[in-house]
Amino acid sequence: MKTRGRESEKPLVRSDAQRQSSIGSSSSKLALLFSLLALALSGFAAYQVRQLQQAAKPADTTQTQTKPEAAKDKSLTATASSPSAVPTEAGKLVQPGLDNKAEVTLLSAERIQDPDTGNSDVVNVKLRIRRLAENVSAYDFINVGGATAQDSGSDIATYEPVDAIRKSTGPISLEGIRKGASVDAYVWLRVPEAVKILNIRVPETELFQAVKVAK
Repeated sequence: MKTRGRESEKPLVRSDAQRQSSIGSSSSKLALLFSLLALALSGFAAYQVRQLQQAAKPADTTQTQTKPEAAKDKSLTATASSPSAVPTEAGKLVQPGLDNKAEVTLLSAERIQDPDTGNSDVVNVKLRIRRLAENVSAYDFINVGGATAQDSGSDIATYEPVDAIRKSTGPISLEGIRKGASVDAYVWLRVPEAVKILNIRVPETELFQAVKVAK
């Protein structure tokens, strides 16, 4: 009878050990779960901070780039408006020609009526060409009939001669001019009536800028 009592007590001892083992295992699992949760929260917080930093950088870059672009726009506006704002009267414009072998004066740029059409879309450009160099050759000439013009406020359209042969003096050779002497020349350019200020380009001559067209 005593032996049976002792044997009946053994299962009770095993049951307590199993309970303690189960409690310890649960505690370990909870500790691991809390550790993973804490790691996830810290990672999420770091990600949020990084996103905020990256969001702040483009704003600073935009503010930094805005000022130079505004200054650039102002400079472009001033450049575009400056030629038409200060037109130059013809007769006061003198430019070198043929690598300083000649001096070209723009005497006038006057709007006239085309005798063939009756329209006032022609500008008569008068020039004075003076020989400066001692030694010149047959290749030293200025083709007045090849002159062109553009609106001083826009370089999109180019205005050509009405007739390079019949409505211009044509080529002027320095060989036919004594040193220090000069000759006058002209060319008719087809220019719309609305255009008031021109940039006039004569071959082998520096550009005549912002020339006011006289009526």
